[in-house]
Amino acid sequence: MSRGGDTARATVPADADTVRTRTGALPDRITPLDDGTCTVDISADNPLHIAQRLNLGPQVTLEADPELAGHRRALGQQLLDAAHSINAPAEPEQPAP
Repeated sequence: MSRGGDTARATVPADADTVRTRTGALPDRITPLDDGTCTVDISADNPLHIAQRLNLGPQVTLEADPELAGHRRALGQQLLDAAHSINAPAEPEQPAP
């Protein structure tokens, strides 16, 4: 990966128009492979920003610097924690002693 910024390539099981709509990616960063698969090239100055932009579904295959894996795990944990907080009932306030 280049050090002018971090890059990743995602192979996505969706057509290019769908991926372009979902990601807002520039057309020249999306390459159709066939009618139902394309690649998306993403770059950023910070690998965390790439991790945040690559929320394209569970069947996505990534080619990226291994450092990106830790950022993806951390982002996944944050999303999981947020989902759990939605379902958790609020703790009732206890009267002061």
